[in-house]
Amino acid sequence: MIGLVASGFIALAGSGHVDAPTFILVCAGLCLRAAMVMGWVRLRFSGGIIASIAAGYIGLYALDVFVISRDPFTATVHGVCFIALLKIVTAESDRDYGYVGIIAFLELLTAALLSFRAYFFIWLALFVFFAIAAFAAFAGIT
Repeated sequence: MIGLVASGFIALAGSGHVDAPTFILVCAGLCLRAAMVMGWVRLRFSGGIIASIAAGYIGLYALDVFVISRDPFTATVHGVCFIALLKIVTAESDRDYGYVGIIAFLELLTAALLSFRAYFFIWLALFVFFAIAAFAAFAGIT
């Protein structure tokens, strides 16, 4: 799943519509998740904390639309990146991983709409590769 989110996010970042703080935060979240998968870091979040962080972002989204980026589309891209960051760090159940896959697909879809560069197809190919691997691993579990 890390590969799915990473390839979708890098394709989105390659479109030029992701600012530096968002890029740094999502990359740090992906590195944190990789450290969690390798067993170097152990973090567990309660459902209440995750829900309050997600609900708190609603106010931050409004602030982003009207003050920070002053563009609803850019604020929505920030929102998708925030939800991806939150879900990739806190995913534990099969349903969470399903949401992570959907969020990664949304990142890739947004990148397809925004990117006019040829190297988007490299990230698309990596996304398809990681999607096949994730679905094959998920099918092997159930």
